[in-house]
Amino acid sequence: MKMKNPIFFVVMAAVLWAGCRVQPVEMVGGMTSLQPKDFLSKADTIPFEMKLFNPNRFDMRILDVDLSVVLDSIDLGQIRLASPLPAALTKRDTTLTEFLFVKRKGGAREIMKMGMRSVFQRKPMLAHVDGIVTGRAWGVTKEVEVHESDTIDIFN
Repeated sequence: MKMKNPIFFVVMAAVLWAGCRVQPVEMVGGMTSLQPKDFLSKADTIPFEMKLFNPNRFDMRILDVDLSVVLDSIDLGQIRLASPLPAALTKRDTTLTEFLFVKRKGGAREIMKMGMRSVFQRKPMLAHVDGIVTGRAWGVTKEVEVHESDTIDIFN
């Protein structure tokens, strides 16, 4: 049996090989533009920036971000892209990306109570970020689940 279009199979093999070698985007330097005092402001949304490094050999786009932020057991709000347009991440480069933290009503009051409790009990707080980030590269859209947690110790 003779192959009718061998170039199709070579291209498909290259796409599959490249798809298996996608490296995760990395946050560089943390969320330094987001300060604890921002959570206590009366604003419903808090704009902030993060540097994201794309280690891949191709450009990527972040289409949507839907992340919940929970401090101990209190839902503080959601992290979203600041713009309705996708965030473009250049290949093998760091890109400053704009986000919004959308606060839950009453969250500031809960943060103050929890902070005072943490101070008096000298106990660190546990922060969780969970949700889905949707991205696209080479015309392929992929959803990535995010489950991160970190301890916030106000004494160190």
